[in-house]
Amino acid sequence: MAAEPGHHAHGNGGEEVMADAFKHGLYHYLLKPDGFDELVAVTAAAIESKRREDFNELMALIVNSLPDAVYCVDTSGRITAINVAARRMYGYADLELVD
Repeated sequence: MAAEPGHHAHGNGGEEVMADAFKHGLYHYLLKPDGFDELVAVTAAAIESKRREDFNELMALIVNSLPDAVYCVDTSGRITAINVAARRMYGYADLELVD
């Protein structure tokens, strides 16, 4: 069955099928549900998850392209995200700042 990159539909198979699919670019693996209603719900959830991932990736690209320093701090005061401009301003690598 032809599928777009990152998506794989298969009627049955075990760990070998799953491992092969991951080798070829699969990023999520869904177990086949029992009925059609469950299939619709599982598929809708997977599509929404991919949309959120794509949106977050786009936002990260936008924030990293800003010339101004941008960073996020959690309620404990720890930096949880930082863009390129902020790293340059403070002189730290990502791993030194982000927990």
